[in-house]
Amino acid sequence: MLIAKGTPAPSEPWRILEVAIGQAPDILALRLAKEFKRIHEQAIEALVPFRRNSQGEPEWIVEHVYVRGANGSLRALARTPGIESIREETAPADWITELLSHEKPKSQVLKCGQFVRVLTGVCARMCGHIERMDADTVTIGIALRTKKIKLHTYPKNLQLVKCLPAERVFFFHPELFP
Repeated sequence: MLIAKGTPAPSEPWRILEVAIGQAPDILALRLAKEFKRIHEQAIEALVPFRRNSQGEPEWIVEHVYVRGANGSLRALARTPGIESIREETAPADWITELLSHEKPKSQVLKCGQFVRVLTGVCARMCGHIERMDADTVTIGIALRTKKIKLHTYPKNLQLVKCLPAERVFFFHPELFP
């Protein structure tokens, strides 16, 4: 996940922050985003390299956070809970380019009636059908055994599920997701 405030110069080096053991990458990204609001840098970026696995859980690609543009605020970022220390060396540009390539989401075309899985939020891992699509939100109908939930979310928060109609249920089936 790339967190940015302004655009640092491309010549700025990427500094490496060591992550403490057992830290969830999505939680750490939220903490860093809050810290970005407090610091006074005009242009700063942080790359928290993680992706979601087939169960929707965040997994580290590599357990480091890469920061550039934090000239006077690097020590403040290093005090963020979940960050252990600042490494002496800088990250090579080709390594950062490779990590940034994971940031580009795979394009998926969503249409009404498709069966999808919710990735994050209160209904994470639940599946349902797309009932309505607006300019920037999608309405999902999740049919539980006792009631039906209507969820309004963003298209990036959905994963298409290809399965037989008999397997289309509201809860997560691990065998449906490779």
